[in-house]
Parts: sequence; structure tokens; C-alpha cells
Amino acid sequence: MIVESAVEISKGVLITPPNISSFSNIVLNVKKITRGSLFIAINTNDIFEAIQNGAYGIIFDKPTQIIDSEIAWIKVDSITNTILRLLKYKVLNSENEFYFVNSFQYSLLELLAVSKEVVMLKSSLINNFSLIFNANSNSIFISKDKKFIDQIAPIYIDSKQIIETDFDIIKSSVFETSFRYHKRYYEFAKVPKLFIDDFIKILSLLDRKGIRYTLDDLDYTSHFYPVFVNKSLRAKEFGESDRVIIFEPNDEFINKSIDFLEDNLKWAHCIYIFPKNTYEKYKHINKSFFFDNKYEILEFLKKINFNFAYIALDDYSEYKDELTQETHTQGLFYV
Repeated sequence: MIVESAVEISKGVLITPPNISSFSNIVLNVKKITRGSLFIAINTNDIFEAIQNGAYGIIFDKPTQIIDSEIAWIKVDSITNTILRLLKYKVLNSENEFYFVNSFQYSLLELLAVSKEVVMLKSSLINNFSLIFNANSNSIFISKDKKFIDQIAPIYIDSKQIIETDFDIIKSSVFETSFRYHKRYYEFAKVPKLFIDDFIKILSLLDRKGIRYTLDDLDYTSHFYPVFVNKSLRAKEFGESDRVIIFEPNDEFINKSIDFLEDNLKWAHCIYIFPKNTYEKYKHINKSFFFDNKYEILEFLKKINFNFAYIALDDYSEYKDELTQETHTQGLFYV
């Protein structure tokens, strides 16, 4: 990238006329600098090391000393906004495809996709910058952050737009699905009925793009994660108890999950547990209970009868030691 383009894209000001005309790459990590790099100084304390490592230019937004007048010094109003502008420029000038997916689909892709073509964007702007700038030209980027993808990708595909193909549901349950897909039969796959449509869309995406994956060892994602327990809350094998704790870490699916349980399990005693600080938001939900921490929740569950206890905004990994998880096998609860 030539110096003038870097100044224009970043909406910065060139402080000194440099003796160089272009940069070989753009770097956020001072340890990744090679001779000719343009360094974006998130931390101004790294500037000296960047120059020592061969940087030809520095982008900065805080007062700093000009210690080498032969390189380019570009002053910007905001490093964060500059990174977003550079990402948008990179996206516009690439042939990569971007997809927006929900949290379940994102977690599923992390389990399924084995090809390096699929790049899972993170919550960190710095990590995403490196992923996008270092990706191959045929990469497919996946994001669950709507705000971020709107900022950098003028054109992207929402997973809701994906058309499912050649998928036949043979039998579906609260926690499992048996189905036929492209003449292949899968029995008791760990896909909750709640997420079948999301699951199909991801398979359709992977197949249409020719991306390798396997369903042989498919496991549950963190969303709507079931743990069968006895009255003492000791974890049992899948289907060996009529008491199930369901964990959901993301508020994106709470209303959908509760509606699903109420509609499909009218015979069951379902209760819904929330953090106490969400009382105003969820107090309208019937059979809802509110607690400060997981220890209060566990003590409560030991004293109450239930078939399904839905713990919202909590991850199973936080409870794993207390519940002493056992191996899961084929289960029941078909609806």
C-alpha cells in the first residue's frame, strides 16, 4: 500500500514527509513487524520496538515523540475507527465471502468445519484484523457479531437467506434428531429439535461451498445443553432420568427456548431459572425463579421437583464439577 492511500483510508494526517513511498504490509502486533511494515500503534510504548524491527510507518492517535523523521508518521483521531476503515478497505478489495450466523450456528461450525477456508471471526477487533488481512483469497468468513460485520462488510449473506436442500427429518426429539441428508442417514444426532432449521442451513452452506466436514462425532453445542440428573443432581447417562437441566448461555435464544418447552412439553414440569439481576426483564415468565449464584441454584434444584430445569444465561462448563458429568448415550423424550 502506498503512503498516500494509507493516509486517505485512515483519514489521518501525515505529520512528516517520509523518505519511503509504500508499505509491504499492515501490522498490529509489534512482534510481527518485518522490514517495510506499517505499524498501527495501539500501545504507543511499542513504537520504538516497531522502528527497531523495520517499520516504515506508524499510525497513532495519542501524543508521541517523532523519533525517526525518515519514516511515515500518520496521526489519526481514533485507532479503533482506523482499524475498521482498513478492514472495510480490505474486504471491498477482496473476493472473500462473509456470512452472518446466530450463536448456535457459529458454535456448530466450530464443531463441524475442518477446512482452513472457513475463518471464524472472534469478538476481538485485533484478532479479526489479523485473521482478515492474513486470510487466503478463497476464505469464507463467519461472524455472529452483527454490528461488526455491518461495519466492515457492505455485502454479506445472512444465514436466514440460505435455502436448505435435500434434508428429510425422520424423527426429532427435544434433544436429538434422526434424519436423511444427501442419501446419508444419521440416527440420534445431537441436534435439539429447537435448532433443526439452523442446523440444516449450516449443512447446506458447507455442502454448497464444497467444504469438508464430518457428523460422525457431532456433539452438543453450549446452547440448549442437556444434562440428565438424579434427585441429588448427580449426572446420569443420557435418557436415564426424568429430570433434565438445560443450560443456555445466550439471551438470544431464551424466549424461543421457553416457548418451545411450553409448546412441546405440556405434560412436563418445567421451571426457568435466571440471574437475580435480570428480574425486571424476565419476571413475566411463568414458573421463573431468580438467584445470585450457581450454589443457590443447585441447592434450590435439590429441594424442588421438576422434569426440566432451564438455566438461562449460564454455561454448563461452570457447573460441570458440581454435577459430575457421566457419559451420554442414546436417549428418549421424542415429541
